[in-house]
Amino acid sequence: MASMFSYPHPVLGNRDDVSGSFLTEITVEADGTDFVFRAAARVDPPWYEDALATGKADLVWRVESPRTYLRLAMVATGGRLIECRLRSCDLDGVVSARGAIVARTRVDLTGGMLHPDYAGQVFSIEPGGVLAVAEEFRFDLPKRDGRSEMRRRALIRIVRDGPPGSPVGIVLDHSVILVRLPGDVSHAYDAAKRELPEAMPAMLGVPALAEAIRCIDDDNLQGHAWVSVLRSRLDDVGCGNSDEPVEQAQRVLGLPVTAALMRLEARASRSDDE
Repeated sequence: MASMFSYPHPVLGNRDDVSGSFLTEITVEADGTDFVFRAAARVDPPWYEDALATGKADLVWRVESPRTYLRLAMVATGGRLIECRLRSCDLDGVVSARGAIVARTRVDLTGGMLHPDYAGQVFSIEPGGVLAVAEEFRFDLPKRDGRSEMRRRALIRIVRDGPPGSPVGIVLDHSVILVRLPGDVSHAYDAAKRELPEAMPAMLGVPALAEAIRCIDDDNLQGHAWVSVLRSRLDDVGCGNSDEPVEQAQRVLGLPVTAALMRLEARASRSDDE
């Protein structure tokens, strides 16, 4: 199914903006305590292949695990294939993956491959602009022994047992970081997850993780599973002690505030078009 986002320029794989195809094949296999992620892509028309071959564009794979707030972007180098290992503690439940082609340098998009509505137009795409999007791939993780341990090591969990009318709370004295919602906003939270899923990591994940980072060296919290998982995540993204906790939290979660703002802008543009 084609993407239905609103972009300021034609994007291959989005509605019928561009004639052609961007096909991906993704597999995930359990291997010991890790999962092996493999992805391959085929793209047509040749303009996109040329852009990748000449270094004008990158093939980017995004992997998300909403339950653990993992957001990972990987750039394929030296071809259309990518293989990486994902730690079991970073994944839980349904995981999604999507390929995209992103401009590395400024490129001009024009020609007969574009929808007739764009005939005669030239679109100058700045670095970072999306050139093509593939269909999202969603999957349940392969079953394996020790799955309960992987669930236990999820980093953040939402609970809804707070007193009605109380502020949202953050509980660190637990195996995972708990975000405690007041019970009277449970239905509102469900509606927000349906209508604005991209905003949840920014609204709840960032402040919870920032507070956990501030307290990660507290002697009373050592031994909780989230402490070792979070330390490992901080090392993975290269956060230093000089970074502010809010900045570190955003890096661990894959810059969710920026992503949410971009998604909301796309939604607003789509609503204006309709």
